[in-house]
Amino acid sequence: MKSALAAVVLACASPAFADAQLWVEAGAGTNITKRVEVDLGPQVRFDQDMSRFAAFLPEVNIRYRAKRWLRVGGGYRLEYERDNNDELVVRHRVSVDVRLRTELGAARVDYRAMLMEQVRHDTGDPYRAVIRNRLDVSYRAFRPWIPYAGVESFHLLGDFDELTYHKLRLSLGVLRGGREHDLEMFLRAELHADDRDPTFYIVGLGYHYQL
Repeated sequence: MKSALAAVVLACASPAFADAQLWVEAGAGTNITKRVEVDLGPQVRFDQDMSRFAAFLPEVNIRYRAKRWLRVGGGYRLEYERDNNDELVVRHRVSVDVRLRTELGAARVDYRAMLMEQVRHDTGDPYRAVIRNRLDVSYRAFRPWIPYAGVESFHLLGDFDELTYHKLRLSLGVLRGGREHDLEMFLRAELHADDRDPTFYIVGLGYHYQL
């Protein structure tokens, strides 16, 4: 927790180490049974103040709704992205997650715990495990417009189950939900534990179609 707070303070104190990014994604999903849903979709990212192609990230996810308040799932992502030398490389990511949800009047609280493994043969550390914890709070009194705020932490899982804080994401956004079409817009700050890495300020746009 102290390292996360230190990253926030450092990012605010070092505005020169920053980059504006644009993330755009589109996806489609369908229920293959009453409780099982499959989602497909790519994401495209632009960095260097939104002027340069940074990544193409197609992925597939499957999710099982065990209870109204409990979902479990997993997915695979192909990552065509820039490495630390700004070269475009191919990487892979597999993940499993658990999602919990509760309603508090017009507010909804969502929590997601994810374990993901990245395969990066272009590096000296080809396998990297990451634990992500995300908490979102949305307000649903203005539907179909749904504003939300979220925070997500990333920790690297090393040898002997050692956890190392990696980065933090802070998000503010709005969803426009429908029976078939969903639109999303968000602003996000990504704060890194390593002060040699820039702070990312991200504008996100998303569209999802439910078959």
